[in-house]
Amino acid sequence: MLEKWRLKVVQPRVFGRVLDVGCGNNRILDSCGIELRDSNGMPDIISTFGNLAILDESFNVCCLIATVNYIPIQGRVKVIKECHRVLKKYGRLIITCTTPVGGLAHRLFRWKQPKGMSRFEMRQLVERDGLFRLVYDRPFMLGLNRVYVFGKETPKVESYVAIQK
Repeated sequence: MLEKWRLKVVQPRVFGRVLDVGCGNNRILDSCGIELRDSNGMPDIISTFGNLAILDESFNVCCLIATVNYIPIQGRVKVIKECHRVLKKYGRLIITCTTPVGGLAHRLFRWKQPKGMSRFEMRQLVERDGLFRLVYDRPFMLGLNRVYVFGKETPKVESYVAIQK
């Protein structure tokens, strides 16, 4: 049920070539899915994702559905930067993540899930270095989860003028 709910909020926002990172069963239609695991079968996006043979600017959309909060904190920036690298100009990074309230609910029911991320924490992670800009975000699943859409922007024209002077 949770997976269907997540896909229901993500699917209308995908277009063109889609890379689904941490895809599990790869349920996004017409996408290229990457499910990276270590030798013990545990998700291992960090050590492998930066070494994939994916050309720069190959995808219109990069999805991290219920994935970011499973990535160790020290590796999240690397994954976001790699998503930026593989996205085309004006591409979209779509993320779903448990909110802090959702994380608390998971802990109360003793489900093994990492702490949720607040809107502030998510923006701080993804918008750092000016790589992305938040264009859409909404809670879903009764506020236990949130969907974020970040846009990959090219520098403004004024930036080119400033560089040339």
